[in-house]
Amino acid sequence: MEQPRPNFYAGPYLERRAEAREDPEWVAAAWADTATTYVVARGTAQLVTGDPPRAALLTRDEPLVRSAPATSLTLLGWFHGVRCVLIALAAQRETEAPAGTRFEELRPLSALLPAVIVTWISGGLFIAELAIFTDANVVSHVVTEGWLLLFFACTPLLGLIAVAIMTAISSRVNDTRTAQQLSIWGIIPVAGLILGELSGQFELTVLVAVIATGILIPLAILSTWGAAQLFQRETILTRWK
Repeated sequence: MEQPRPNFYAGPYLERRAEAREDPEWVAAAWADTATTYVVARGTAQLVTGDPPRAALLTRDEPLVRSAPATSLTLLGWFHGVRCVLIALAAQRETEAPAGTRFEELRPLSALLPAVIVTWISGGLFIAELAIFTDANVVSHVVTEGWLLLFFACTPLLGLIAVAIMTAISSRVNDTRTAQQLSIWGIIPVAGLILGELSGQFELTVLVAVIATGILIPLAILSTWGAAQLFQRETILTRWK
């Protein structure tokens, strides 16, 4: 018997109750329920509070909640037994955050920073092992100026591109497994670069590293911009299996 696929948007902390979204009166029921809590997003930025930041849970008494149009509401489910509704505001809307809260862009950094930091640490350990277990001649041939430039400059750029690809694909599929399988194609150019160097097809010089960095910078900018245009929070929250 096939095991059900894990759903990272549901759990003991959040009951999705997808069937409640099909009720045409759910918006009126949410407004009428004084216990309903609201989380707010403006574009891709989230309304947060505290340090470290956590989602700010608002009540219907907040002016920001009272002024929200019904079309901006998405029923997330029941959080710890309380109805929770997302208010999705347009990115260009001027919105004053309630006292003690602020809008922060959290999603890209939360996915990117750990991967970049772990990669840099792994690279440092690799260089240290080379220095300990081999001679200086091996280290000088492996850890070249081009390698160092590509490693430190391109790692965050490649991570940003990978996050953008994953975000764009996530907006067009219905589950995490499909998104992950399709996103793997994004590493093929990188694998080709590594295999090309290992097979002796080209030498990873400073010039090659500079050219690669120059290509990746606009690609990272364009992919991030494209992912932001394609990103559909409501699709992921309400349709993913």
